[in-house]
Amino acid sequence: MCSPAVATQRTIVAGAGPPRGGPGPAAADALHVGDAATPNQRARVAAALARIRDDHERATTAPPESLAAVGAEPNLILNLGQVVRQVGVEADFLPEVQYRPDFERETGPELGGVSIDAVAAAVRETFMPQSLRIPPQGEVIVTGALLLAMTVADHPAAVEPHEAQVPAPQIQIRPPWEITHPVLLDPVMWLVATAYHVA
Repeated sequence: MCSPAVATQRTIVAGAGPPRGGPGPAAADALHVGDAATPNQRARVAAALARIRDDHERATTAPPESLAAVGAEPNLILNLGQVVRQVGVEADFLPEVQYRPDFERETGPELGGVSIDAVAAAVRETFMPQSLRIPPQGEVIVTGALLLAMTVADHPAAVEPHEAQVPAPQIQIRPPWEITHPVLLDPVMWLVATAYHVA
């Protein structure tokens, strides 16, 4: 599950660019899938990346005395958990595997849970010390990365894990708190998927 997150980070974090000689396997796979995505999917990811960039700028450029005020806003970088709660998620933990009508069985709480606050802390830790940039065509790579991540975390039967041939227009990008296996979604992809639905 780290491959889509690696592709996303290498695309949007300044200085974390691809290795010399090419985009790298993670970004190359994501680019291939992103090319097949719908224009609507790519446009929504572009809007999500703009929101992430704006929230990051507010979070990292605020004077120390006003950081608490910025942190109280629904900021994707500083407090992803608050953003998730604003859209109606009331639980602090989600089951690792959630029931969906198109799946055969319901899992119980014995499987543990995904802490929304832990995901938010991982996002903060990953992005606060970084500089972000949105390169030309960056939304294509990040769209592909998001579709690859959703394929594994929400549609595991849609494609073999070793394949990058995701039928992009057929994959629905659902909010991360509604997917079947939220535990499989990397915090970086939680950030992008949340921004996709709130931007």
